[in-house]
Amino acid sequence: MNEKISMPYFYYFRYEGIYERCVSLSKDCISYNTWKTLNILVLTITEMSSLSTREIAASGIMAALVCVTTMFIQVPIPATKGYFNIGDAMIMIAALTFGPVIGALAGGIGSSLADLLSPYYYWAPFTLIIKGTEGFLAGWILTRGGEESVSKVVMAWAVGGLEMVIGYFITQVFMYGLGAALFEAPFNLVQMAVGGIVGIPLSLALRTRIRA
Repeated sequence: MNEKISMPYFYYFRYEGIYERCVSLSKDCISYNTWKTLNILVLTITEMSSLSTREIAASGIMAALVCVTTMFIQVPIPATKGYFNIGDAMIMIAALTFGPVIGALAGGIGSSLADLLSPYYYWAPFTLIIKGTEGFLAGWILTRGGEESVSKVVMAWAVGGLEMVIGYFITQVFMYGLGAALFEAPFNLVQMAVGGIVGIPLSLALRTRIRA
């Protein structure tokens, strides 16, 4: 990571109190080399776009937090060879706080990396698309025209979360059949609910603090 990126990357998130928590969590869940690889991947993608240094920093940190949160609790679901997790909460925080691009990068890259680092690596390509789209839709709905309100935040969460539930359901129908997909659907609905219960209030608090 070059000096131009690393200094704002550190000080912005140190001020917000996120950097220290992220590093502390990451030491328990992912190795330093994995952390470094994740940030290099995010930086490579984002530097090809018109994102600012602050947005690049947010993408790297939030992708890492999504990865850590997804790996923190993993409850196996044998019917689909998948697992229940609480990573959607962090995806919603990323999308509702920083917008669609950062939401997509954090959701797609962070979640798929968690799959790759777990016994569920075969889900990584699907997760990249499904969770990336989840983050994008939630952020896009919130930031498109009109005033931002609590009801709009709830709508953004609902659309993004339902995309995740439907996306995995369709994929599982093709891979394991309708019965297996129906078995996992309630778990994904719970993941969606956790994403809203945790993600909405925390994103509102973060947005208020960042704007202050």
